[in-house]
Amino acid sequence: MEYGAPMPATVSCVVPVHNGERYLGETLRSMLAQTHPPLEIIAVDDGSVDASVALARSFGPPVIVIAQERRGPPSARNRGIRAARGDYVALCDQDDLFAPEKLAHQVARFAARPTLDICLSTAENFWEPGLEHERAHYEAVGRTRATHHLGTMLVRRSVFDRIGLLDETRPAVEHVEWFARVADAGLSVEILPEVLLHRRMHITSMSHRATSPEPYLDFLRDRITARRADRRTG
Repeated sequence: MEYGAPMPATVSCVVPVHNGERYLGETLRSMLAQTHPPLEIIAVDDGSVDASVALARSFGPPVIVIAQERRGPPSARNRGIRAARGDYVALCDQDDLFAPEKLAHQVARFAARPTLDICLSTAENFWEPGLEHERAHYEAVGRTRATHHLGTMLVRRSVFDRIGLLDETRPAVEHVEWFARVADAGLSVEILPEVLLHRRMHITSMSHRATSPEPYLDFLRDRITARRADRRTG
């Protein structure tokens, strides 16, 4: 490194894990293959009873394993965020994949925009064999891509100090509630059109099983009630 050159941005990747040995190795390898290498990859094991912990530990540094009793994905993510040492935090589910240039592209946006708080990219779904009917349905309704997903994000670690961690009481919609706080706080957010996260759809995935709209409806009701209360007191 040249004398006086700025230090490269450091990134902590956080992966919540629960019985994820089937796909976890591929996920960790996608992070290790980044063109902007992460400072650390924190795998937070959330009470697995399979070989997830042994698999994660077999990678060695920069993969770090933290184990906790089963408390759910938001708790595991928060545990990893609290342990993160990087300037930035990237979150990823145990079965999803980072594109090789994900961190590099997003770190570059922070360098270009020093006031940026959060950089989102685009996630594209891909389906495991046996789910062809579901894939056809998603393609027909144009729901194969998304941006406001925790896995598409690179965020300044300091943002969590400003608006708080994920709400562990809302395990199905913690991302919705957290992004609502981002909007309320007026944080600077940029969305990249590039597909930098590949989101795996399989029969046991959380996204595949989370078909009930009730958690979203409950959150919306709570938010509307809070806004009405704010207007009355304001």
